[in-house]
Amino acid sequence: MTYNIVPESKVEPTNLLLIGNLQRPYIHNSLKNLLNEHGNVTDLWINSKKTYAIATFSNNEGAQTARKNLYNVKWPENGKYITLDFIEESEKAQTLERGDYIPPVSENAMAEESKDNLANNDQKENVSSERKGLSKKELRDPRRRRGDRMEEEPITELTKIFRKTISKPSIFYLPNTKEKADKLLSLRRK
Repeated sequence: MTYNIVPESKVEPTNLLLIGNLQRPYIHNSLKNLLNEHGNVTDLWINSKKTYAIATFSNNEGAQTARKNLYNVKWPENGKYITLDFIEESEKAQTLERGDYIPPVSENAMAEESKDNLANNDQKENVSSERKGLSKKELRDPRRRRGDRMEEEPITELTKIFRKTISKPSIFYLPNTKEKADKLLSLRRK
């Protein structure tokens, strides 16, 4: 877990915490247990996409302790840096009613996201510069996507290598050599 400085809350401390920037997979009880380590959680509501939650603590002190100790902590271990902010009862009611509240993003999460966006932009520029001068057929070639070297290989038709049945769908097969056919016939006769 990584701990960071907790910014001042925009709302007076209450017993309600909005936990944002959550990332799946996690279990309802694991989040509740994490919060219960810092105060008594009486109610925990998680949105359907599990991206944010609202925790109700038995008192303001429990909510303050949880916010102080868990703000900008990476949770779960493979997740993002979570944010915890106090909310009013009216805001909780509106959030539960709408279910579409987008919580504020922590500074670490914004920094990570901007790094990802820069990396993606660099990759897009590299791809677009590679694509210049290539035909559509060359762009669709799977060897190009895998990064293999593009070398012109002679195209051999299946009908030149295999024999094909007349029935539909066609079945391609490789006939036996004369020696193998004789050997198989002798084994069948025994």
